[in-house]
Amino acid sequence: MKRFMTKKVVTISLVAGLLVGGTGVAFAILTLTGSGTGSGGTTAGTGGTAPVTLSVTFENPTANPLVPGATVPVDFDATNPNPNPVTITTISFVSVTSTNALCESLLSNYPQFSMAQVKTNTTVPAGVKDEGLVPSGALVWADLTSPPVDQTACLGQPLVLNVTTP
Repeated sequence: MKRFMTKKVVTISLVAGLLVGGTGVAFAILTLTGSGTGSGGTTAGTGGTAPVTLSVTFENPTANPLVPGATVPVDFDATNPNPNPVTITTISFVSVTSTNALCESLLSNYPQFSMAQVKTNTTVPAGVKDEGLVPSGALVWADLTSPPVDQTACLGQPLVLNVTTP
């Protein structure tokens, strides 16, 4: 390495001398000495977000109907269209909504659904569809009896379970 650097400096000096003066002799002495130690560091990147689709399936709705006062098990499947794996650590309840106007009005005025946070810590491989997440969740539909609220507007209506993942 020392020999290569010396030739490089001499060549640069010679070219510089020819360009500046046109005559004369270029001469350079390069002495490389030294010692030392070094260290370096970096900061790890932070995880970003990636779109993952979660689908919800109610386990055996015939045996476990979703009615006021009931708790029903729900399964989650994840679809990861991304080129990299995505880890889902938790699934948290946001709300239940409905496309039926009367039911949606009832849900807006009287929040009545809940679900404990599901800790899954599942890595969904890249490009995978419908990867089952474990464990299941448990959706609770409270029976609003005090004060009494007529919840029949939501019986038999389409419901959407809205969840979030960090």
